[in-house]
Amino acid sequence: MMSPWKKYPDLHRFSIGWRMGPGEDYYRRFYRWYKDLTDEEADRYARENPEFEEWEGFYAMVRLGVPPSEKVKKIAVEKTRAAAERRKSGKR
Repeated sequence: MMSPWKKYPDLHRFSIGWRMGPGEDYYRRFYRWYKDLTDEEADRYARENPEFEEWEGFYAMVRLGVPPSEKVKKIAVEKTRAAAERRKSGKR
């Protein structure tokens, strides 16, 4: 399966689009799929599909229940603000 950040590159990690938009079903399917992999399969997948910076810790969250770091949350906030500014100025 394709990682969520590759399938929907325009949705940042904490976007509402994962809960109420185009990525909702895909995120759920990926989460269940990755959680059900064996440790060996999950490790191989993670090596072959490294997390993007703002998704850092995602695999650990799915497998081990580890929450995202403050660094990752800060990146998400910055990206959200930048996207809002682009929308405001009419740029995409």
